[in-house]
Amino acid sequence: MIAYECGLLTEDNDMRNLTPLRFPGNKRWLVDYVKDFIRYHNLNNIIAEPYGGSVSISFGLLEMNIITKAYINDKNPMIYAFWYSVFNLNQELIDEIKNLSRDITVERYYELKENYKRFINSKIGNNDADMVEYASTFLFLNRTSYSGIVKGGPIGGKKQESKYKIYCRFGVENIINKINYLYRFRNHVKLYNLDGIEFIKEFHNEYPNSLLYIDPPYFKAGKDLYDFYFNVDNHIMLANLLLGNEISNPWLVSYDDSEFIKELYAKIGIFSDRMPARKYKYLPRKYSISSNKRNAYEIFFSNKKIPPH
Repeated sequence: MIAYECGLLTEDNDMRNLTPLRFPGNKRWLVDYVKDFIRYHNLNNIIAEPYGGSVSISFGLLEMNIITKAYINDKNPMIYAFWYSVFNLNQELIDEIKNLSRDITVERYYELKENYKRFINSKIGNNDADMVEYASTFLFLNRTSYSGIVKGGPIGGKKQESKYKIYCRFGVENIINKINYLYRFRNHVKLYNLDGIEFIKEFHNEYPNSLLYIDPPYFKAGKDLYDFYFNVDNHIMLANLLLGNEISNPWLVSYDDSEFIKELYAKIGIFSDRMPARKYKYLPRKYSISSNKRNAYEIFFSNKKIPPH
């Protein structure tokens, strides 16, 4: 295995960040708040994430023994294949990651990106070899793309003239350690590869009293960040489902701060910090997808009272 030297950032070596995936919307910083939300409302020990991604919330809550079961969905077949492989094809995935780590180059990056484009729209099957190929391809591109955005380009650019090179986020030992650590949750996680709204309806029918933590694609930049992004109609459909009478589950939704989204969810409460039983909340966003860091906020909505932060 090639040992690369470069400036791996702290978050990649921090086992408190349990997920080996990198996303601009990683919610690791929110785990304690969701824990407080669950305790405040005395909710049961089950959670569902219709838009799983890095699954930081559920893994953090499992780690703290706040929940005992997490139902994780992601429409992206590559993300689903990755988590399926972590929990069901653990050693096969690790072996393939080791193989890929021997050739972390721009040429390899674009070769796998072409494969990704073919895989992303295919229907996922039950073939173990295909699952591992999907999973390892996604991990490689996720760890070697700028900010983990596969739709973007490689870290360091095509010419690799940046301070940080394409391999700087591919700390093989750390990635494998995290995968092995998460493997112990295998009996506490159930995976789905459905449309998010379809999953919410299915989960509600089976577990009507359990928490839905809903982190849909960003409204403003979603098209640039995700392969399965939301258009305006998708955001409206989700809001209508949650604000209607069909879903009785307690739910907590997180979004990028947007006037459109605030208006969409306005019926659950007035936007005023003076309202004691408010069902929305601003929290500072603790990550950046830009080298020009700026103050940014997430906004949260719920059908339950949102406790103080």
